[in-house]
Amino acid sequence: MDLFRYISAGQPRHSRRRILLRINFLLLFGLLQFNPEVSAQYRFDRWTTDNGLPQNSVYSIQQTADGYLWLTTLDGLVRFDGVRFTVFSKADSPNLPSNRFIKLLADDEGETIFAGTDEVGLVRRQNGEFRTFTVADGLPANGIHDIQKDADGSILITTHGGAARLRRDGSLTVEREQSFREFKIYLAPSGARWELDAGGLRKIRDGQTTHFDLPFEVKPGGYELGFVPLFEDREGALWLPYEGRIYRFKDGAISVFARPQQTPASAVRSIAEDRAGNVWFGTEKEGACRLAENRFECFTTADGLSSNFIHSIFLDREKTLWFGTNEGGLDRLTDRVVSPLSVRDGLVNENVYPLLETRAGDVWIGTFGGLSHYENGKITNYTKREGLLYDAVQSLYRDETGRLWIGSVGGVQFLENGKFTDFTRDLNFKIGETDFWDIHRDRHGTLWFATRSGLIKFAGGTATRLTTADGLPHNNVKIIDETRSGELWIGTDNGLAKISESGVEVLGGLAGKSVRTIYEDADGTVWIGTYEGGLTRLKNGTAPTNYTAADGLFSNGVFAIIEDRRGNFWMSSNQGIYRVARRELEDFADGKIKKITSTAYGKSDGMLNVECNGGRQPAGFRAADGRLWFPTQDGIAIINPDSVPFNPNPPPVVIESVKIDNLLAETPAANGSGIVVSPDQNNLEIAYTGLSFIKPEQIRFRYRIENLDANWTEAGTRRTAYFSRLPPGEFTFRVAAANSDNVWNEQGAAIRIVVLPPFYRTWWFTALTVLGLAAAGVLLYRFRVDQIKRKYALETAFSRKLIDSQERERKRFAAEMHDGLGQSFVIIKNRARLSLKQIDNEAATLDHLEKISETASQALEETREIAFNLRPHLLDRLGLTKTIESMIDKVSSASGIEFETTLDPIDGLLDKDSEILLYRIVQEAVSNIVKHSEAAKATVTVEHRAAQIKLQISDDGRGFDAAGENDLSKGGFGLVGIAERTRLLNGRMRVEAEAGKGTLVSVEINLRK
Repeated sequence: MDLFRYISAGQPRHSRRRILLRINFLLLFGLLQFNPEVSAQYRFDRWTTDNGLPQNSVYSIQQTADGYLWLTTLDGLVRFDGVRFTVFSKADSPNLPSNRFIKLLADDEGETIFAGTDEVGLVRRQNGEFRTFTVADGLPANGIHDIQKDADGSILITTHGGAARLRRDGSLTVEREQSFREFKIYLAPSGARWELDAGGLRKIRDGQTTHFDLPFEVKPGGYELGFVPLFEDREGALWLPYEGRIYRFKDGAISVFARPQQTPASAVRSIAEDRAGNVWFGTEKEGACRLAENRFECFTTADGLSSNFIHSIFLDREKTLWFGTNEGGLDRLTDRVVSPLSVRDGLVNENVYPLLETRAGDVWIGTFGGLSHYENGKITNYTKREGLLYDAVQSLYRDETGRLWIGSVGGVQFLENGKFTDFTRDLNFKIGETDFWDIHRDRHGTLWFATRSGLIKFAGGTATRLTTADGLPHNNVKIIDETRSGELWIGTDNGLAKISESGVEVLGGLAGKSVRTIYEDADGTVWIGTYEGGLTRLKNGTAPTNYTAADGLFSNGVFAIIEDRRGNFWMSSNQGIYRVARRELEDFADGKIKKITSTAYGKSDGMLNVECNGGRQPAGFRAADGRLWFPTQDGIAIINPDSVPFNPNPPPVVIESVKIDNLLAETPAANGSGIVVSPDQNNLEIAYTGLSFIKPEQIRFRYRIENLDANWTEAGTRRTAYFSRLPPGEFTFRVAAANSDNVWNEQGAAIRIVVLPPFYRTWWFTALTVLGLAAAGVLLYRFRVDQIKRKYALETAFSRKLIDSQERERKRFAAEMHDGLGQSFVIIKNRARLSLKQIDNEAATLDHLEKISETASQALEETREIAFNLRPHLLDRLGLTKTIESMIDKVSSASGIEFETTLDPIDGLLDKDSEILLYRIVQEAVSNIVKHSEAAKATVTVEHRAAQIKLQISDDGRGFDAAGENDLSKGGFGLVGIAERTRLLNGRMRVEAEAGKGTLVSVEINLRK
């Protein structure tokens, strides 16, 4: 039987009206009965003032070209990016005339929006600026009821007093002066203009008007036409609700939905169409009602909707449906990815651990309160009352005979032919002695039990226990897995072991110690999940590859690994369930990518509790129908991965604001020239966002500063970038974003940044610096030349004094030769002549010979003294130390000055020439004391310290003015020789003297290596 009565539009108007007046609507009861399976497929998420809305009545929802959702409330205009609300009100936007906004239009050609207030006119936001249009600009009234865009780009505004048109040039023209309650104008997506008033329904398109006879009488005075929503669906059909009925106009025919078909009893305020083509109706009292497959379904607060009064319904570009409610905030409708199965559905206990599907498709469920059996949608529970021996079920296994093995806290049992049988003692355990985490029968028929007390092997009726003494890494064994090659992989609380014919082998390099799951994929690669360390890949004997949250895993907990038909790994953790493509994991291991992508599922997707359970086996499975089952702290989470939608839309990226030193800078889009950072500004903060409303909290970002950063900075879900002390220059900050399905908007958004250099890094400062350095160079050159000249003068003076000294030394030597040896030789000569003349006079001759002998002896002594002064012969005979000591003894005995000497042995420390120099230094200093000091006592100390000889000669004589005498250019020649010889010995000389207080000469000589 047809569901609707079709009425031909080809009849004359009066005939069609008579026919319409005689229509008997087809009534089909039960068509709209509640379907729990349909209801369970949706989830409502809500945002209220608790999340940042300024007020909880959302009257209109629109989406601008940049991707933002905009909302109207009675306390501000609101922009939403899926995570954060930005409110525009009189408090922060002085150009706004009111906070009370009703209607909204987003111009799809740009970021311009038009917002209608309830009493102060129309507000336009363009390029970040607000402007208000009122009756003073030509509006029929200041109360705005509707805003629509026409095909020519003009804006049709319905006010409380009529309709007006705002053209592109800003001019306003009044089209209709009539109360909005008496007419309705709808500009459809097809380009048609629909008008509803006392004259009926008209469609105007391409200059032609088509009139439609209505199966009801229009009552402008009663049912207010201005509040009647008109909607054109994707098939071009017009929907019109009126007085409890809903009409659909399509191709000249009218479909009627009447109250007996469970149409909404209250007034319909808004209409929209979802991605599947279902039509949704927002009502005043019955929530959001969906018409799908000729069946109405109303969703109310009982289904999770925040309010039963729906002002507006909006379908965004990603085909997500949004509801603006009365006093309930903003609601989003999404497909429920996770279907829960919990105690409210009949499970014996909410805390579920092992899950096992049999070949027949039924499921056994282990809980902390007993055993549940799920078959054909029905749950049967087994507790101690039904014969279950241990009610804290921890592991399940069904062998080929159909026997169900049940491991529990305290023991193990099996269910066969409806009877529970204890098997704990057969494994040599007392009841309550240990706990059983996993049960497995290998290909040889051997039973293996993973327990808290080791690994139990049961074969031939005998139980054997393997522990750390047998090579296991830990006695708390969590999982047993048999690979296709026949090896047993054993996961424990302290690592992984492999059992083969060759024995037990412990495998290292895992991401974590506590192993929770082992999975072998179709390629033979083994994947290891840990409790706290992440995921490990073991492939073909290569080094392990580890994956952690730092690499992109949603969590470091991996309790179960289940692969779907598309090659995705689904993993459970304490933070929820997450999905990773196996191909990405392989690419990461091969170095092709640096980061993997996880898509997480939690309460917003239908989980009752995000904390999943693991460490008891099986910790999840993929059913024969492809659905994935995971145990949680509140029942079971069931996911159909084939129905999880893929979002192919890269998210638009917007740079929202820039702060410099925590002060908000001019909006980037407003100035067009980018951001300028002055030299005294250090900290730059850039806020950005990605505009995807499917799992917006999982949008990931990366950014970089072009011309400065070679690589991207992975920001994760963080929506702010921070920079400190950028170098001077011109840069471009670029941010990219990926949606929850890892679809990247690589172009992203960008902003130019100009960092001004400090004055000392500007060109003029550089030029001045160069000039200054040049001038300083000239001055330094001149100073150096003067210094060299002064040094040359000093050296010249020193050389002259040295030459004078040498001349005096020659003169002294010549005088000694002339006055000493010369005179002696003259006396000898004369005596010799006299003796020859008086040879006959024996007495005179003897006297002359005696005088000659005395004079010769004196000449010989003088010769020795002259020779000693040239080079003391004692140096070669006695050494330097004894020679210095001998010289001082002679001076002391000859001068009457008391000399105190302390001499370290220094023989052999210097070469022969250097020994002479050191000796002369001591000799000259001692000579100065004798000649000039008038001292009674003097001290000579020679010390040998490692690679240094230190000489100190002091007296208690009259001293002198050291400042004057130490200037070699001014005299004090007694010190010149000492200074020059010290320099030749690579030493340093220091003179300390004060008039009346004696003199100290210190010489430090560095021994050459």
